[in-house]
Amino acid sequence: NDAILSEGDSELYGDLVVGKYDMGKQSVEWKTVDGLPVLADGKCAPSAANSWRNGLADSGDDVGLWTSLQVAADGHPMVSYYDATNHKLKYAVENEDGWKVTTLREPPTGGDAGRYSKMLMVGGKPVIAFLQYESGNGGKTRSKVVVARANVDKPQEQGDFRFEDAAVGTERLVVVAEV
Repeated sequence: NDAILSEGDSELYGDLVVGKYDMGKQSVEWKTVDGLPVLADGKCAPSAANSWRNGLADSGDDVGLWTSLQVAADGHPMVSYYDATNHKLKYAVENEDGWKVTTLREPPTGGDAGRYSKMLMVGGKPVIAFLQYESGNGGKTRSKVVVARANVDKPQEQGDFRFEDAAVGTERLVVVAEV
């Protein structure tokens, strides 16, 4: 749910939404999973809570880039995706009581983690590959492809994954010029 840009509206959202197709109704039921703004104490949504975006009109974090989805054995979806606002890899899993969102990888200081997220199922467990970069030596940037392997069939949190560097590059020089 990137934005609404029609009929005089110009709102940028950047929400992660997931839809399930209902064969009987011949339609998709969309759920906003992440990206909604957090309301300050005592504030209410400007529209009904059961409306689109849970009644919220303001933008929240820009999430949902490089999204990859798989379905667990119980039929519930799991999604890996990039949080562009906070430069981190996130993961959401649907359970019987709704969606659970967790941060899988925080960026190192001055770095970034989670771009180009791709999730596959291997042996019934999700495996997620993504790019991470951080400060290196001598003004260079260290980039790496990281693989997160789940220890369980339907992981719920960061501790359900183990992380390993699949490839590391250290020869990229970053030049910053003042204009």
